[in-house]
Amino acid sequence: MDSGADEKKTARTAQEEQASMTCHSEPEPQQNTPPPQPDPPTTLLSQRAAVILLLGVLAAAAAAVLTVLAGGSLAGGLLAGGGAFGAGVLFFNAIIA
Repeated sequence: MDSGADEKKTARTAQEEQASMTCHSEPEPQQNTPPPQPDPPTTLLSQRAAVILLLGVLAAAAAAVLTVLAGGSLAGGLLAGGGAFGAGVLFFNAIIA
């Protein structure tokens, strides 16, 4: 009889522990999602465009300098540089992927 009473007491104690755990259980922590980040600022020029324009400026400078050194006037050199810039940008745009 003593072992039967112990079993009932153990079963009742286990049920009470389960009931106390369900009543006093801690609430699950909410998943804190970080606030959405703003989009990174867009660049003014892509790297490809910057390289194409840089090569165009270098072609223009070379044409202007060579024109002036060949005996042309400064105005003639600037006009040659402007034409070289336009042609260089079109050329490099076509060949740079």
